[in-house]
Parts: sequence; structure tokens; C-alpha cells
Amino acid sequence: MNRTNWWTAAVAAVAMAGLAGCATLGEQLGAAPLTEDERVAAEAMQVIQRDGLLGGGAVTVEVFRGTATVSGVVDSNMARLRVLDIVDNTDGVFRVEDRLQVR
Repeated sequence: MNRTNWWTAAVAAVAMAGLAGCATLGEQLGAAPLTEDERVAAEAMQVIQRDGLLGGGAVTVEVFRGTATVSGVVDSNMARLRVLDIVDNTDGVFRVEDRLQVR
């Protein structure tokens, strides 16, 4: 290996070693990393919020050990069924408790 390639490899190795110890932005700001249940709930909420059927409804999803509790108010039974379907098809959800109310 010539001198230039050796120098480039050494700099790259030092940079990679430094990156290995980097914390995420949330950890740097003092935020605890998400638990698996929090991650699953956040994923379900993202899909619900992107879905146009919900309209003016207000829905929350809480997950504890794979059981998702869905609560809030939706505008129609069709919206209720859509929300429950989204949550039920979210990876990490094994059971859904329906506490939704239809206006």
C-alpha cells in the first residue's frame, strides 16, 4: 500500500471509530429511546393520520405488550372500522381493544 492510500485508510478508520460512539439526537437531548410499544403506537398513528377517511376525528393509540387500545371519536362507522383495521395490521400489534365512539 503506498503512502497516500495508507493515510486515507488511517483517516477513514479514525472517523469510523468516532462515529461508532455517536448518540442519536434524541439521546443527546436527554430523550429516552422509544420502547417497542411506543414505536408500534407511533407507527399506527402515522398511518391513521395519513389516511384521508378519518376526517375530523380525534384518535389515540396506546400499546402495552402488543395490545393496542384505540380510543377517541370518529365521524362514521366506516372510519371506525378503517382505524381498527390500520391498527390491527400494524407490525407488533397482537390484539386491539376498541374504545372508539362514533359521532
